[in-house]
Amino acid sequence: MTTLRFGAFLPPIHPLGESPTWWLRHDLDFMAHLDRLGFDEALDRGAPLDR
Repeated sequence: MTTLRFGAFLPPIHPLGESPTWWLRHDLDFMAHLDRLGFDEALDRGAPLDR
């Protein structure tokens, strides 16, 4: 029997006119938080980032 794995997808939906650098940092921090919570994988802008 396989175990249930958890993943997250972060769509690239950010407000126009905002700093893309700030949002990239925000997304990376959020993905680090998901890692600490024990998520198995995360998808950001369609690029897989497995741990």
